[in-house]
Amino acid sequence: MKDDSSQEIIVIVGFGWVGQANAIAFTTLGYQVFYYDIVEPRRHYSKEKWGSAYEKVKPLKNLLEADSAKTLYFITVGDRVSPDGVQDISLIAKASKQLTNIKGTVILRSTVLPELLPQIHFDFYLPEFLHEKYAIEECMNPHLFVIGDAGKGKDRPNLFTLIENRSYRIFSGTPREASYVKYLSNIWNALRISFVNEFGDIVSGENKQDDSADRVIDFLFQKKSYVRYGREYGGHCLPKDVLAFWKGHLGKNNTSIVRAIHDSNEFHKKTRAENLPEWFSSWELEAGNSKKGIWGRFWLRLNSFAWIRTVRTKLHFVRHWIELLVPSRDLPATKRLWNQLAIKNARFYSNPRTIHGPEIGEYEFREGGKSDYDRLIKNDSLVWEKLKDPSRLSVLDIGVGVGREAEFMADDFAAVYGIDISEKMIEAARKRVGNLENVHLAVSEGNTIPFPDGKFDFIFSHQVFPALSKKEFIKSYIAEIKRTLKLGGIAKIELRTGPTGYKWKHNYGVSLDVEEAKDLIRMSGLKILSEKIENVRSLWLVLESIN
Repeated sequence: MKDDSSQEIIVIVGFGWVGQANAIAFTTLGYQVFYYDIVEPRRHYSKEKWGSAYEKVKPLKNLLEADSAKTLYFITVGDRVSPDGVQDISLIAKASKQLTNIKGTVILRSTVLPELLPQIHFDFYLPEFLHEKYAIEECMNPHLFVIGDAGKGKDRPNLFTLIENRSYRIFSGTPREASYVKYLSNIWNALRISFVNEFGDIVSGENKQDDSADRVIDFLFQKKSYVRYGREYGGHCLPKDVLAFWKGHLGKNNTSIVRAIHDSNEFHKKTRAENLPEWFSSWELEAGNSKKGIWGRFWLRLNSFAWIRTVRTKLHFVRHWIELLVPSRDLPATKRLWNQLAIKNARFYSNPRTIHGPEIGEYEFREGGKSDYDRLIKNDSLVWEKLKDPSRLSVLDIGVGVGREAEFMADDFAAVYGIDISEKMIEAARKRVGNLENVHLAVSEGNTIPFPDGKFDFIFSHQVFPALSKKEFIKSYIAEIKRTLKLGGIAKIELRTGPTGYKWKHNYGVSLDVEEAKDLIRMSGLKILSEKIENVRSLWLVLESIN
């Protein structure tokens, strides 16, 4: 590589599938690469093949700490498309907004509809044309290299020349044109897949074992990718992009064929595709092919047999004896554990009750946080009535995690404070919500509140006490709640009741029956305003400081 190009520094903003593919590719090509993400991401590509490249890509605590005239910021944050086709680019816009007054060059790689591009700040648009199996290789040696120059006077990076020399086909134009090339590519692929599948369904008729469809289609199209009879298109890109393009141009142009692509694909998926092969590459979730995924499916299959469940029930006493030998975690061990979990997957371990589990993205994470905030606080008539005017009040979130609910508290409360035992969770929270002026974050020791007496009008805790391994920690926290609440202030906390989890699991916590929990509260001097058993393991209490 030439010396001038090696001087360029690359910062990947958003370290998901596409971000990691770009980072590894550029590192392999000899560039110094950093990444910035609001949570510590999981690795999506083979450790055996790309492990050394991963080690060279270093995280940034501050997005702009590597800023210089030679810095290239690649925005690889994902979009989201609703079931009715509305594209949400709010996270992309949020990332670009942080790059408005910088020395470096901003390069957009996210998929954005042409008409929404003015909402994003960037200097060049480089849409990606990647497939899961060869994403890194395709970054280094693109089949299509498409450049949209925003016309802001920035010099084209030397990196572009390097990639152009490694590309099969090159297009230079406006960002709007670049976006249309991206959508044309994906919609064309989707059209071929859905048409061939629809035609194949007609040929095969009701006889799903008939191979006539394969014989006819393969003869004409010579078994080429995207034009073989098989499964519906899926993954991260084609479904959302087809739907978003249709919705974005609905009423402005004739989009009947684009809509028909989506409808045909959905019909094929529901009626024919279950046992057909997949002949194209797409951004499928890696978990399904992982060892964890395989063992998970094996265990579910094994546990489906009645005799296995019977044996497990009869041997339940063995678990009891084993747990007697397992010591309860102390606070230093708890801190180490949650730091490890934050590094592994902060979003997931902040709230594992999600649809996509470990694969949860920022959009789903925020939706869940907003839903729980509304359900547990704003729509709790007792709590909201007691608070009266939150815009003048302070709130403490015990176990703030990465700011899942604190983000929405900031819309209603004058001051939001969040504490967590994990330094790594707090680091991630600062990246997510640190830009909110009324949010203040601090590390705690796991059973104390590092603030003065009578500071808070409202204290809230969700999913924290159920993971405390000793009753003395709960008792200490309740005393701290009493100490730091203002007179007349209220608290809403969740405790574990009913069955406990396995003692060696990360979310194990001691269980209190309802009367035992109420006794602890009364001993602290707090008044119980309400109690509610939400499910077999969850007890919610609303408390008030009365003296």
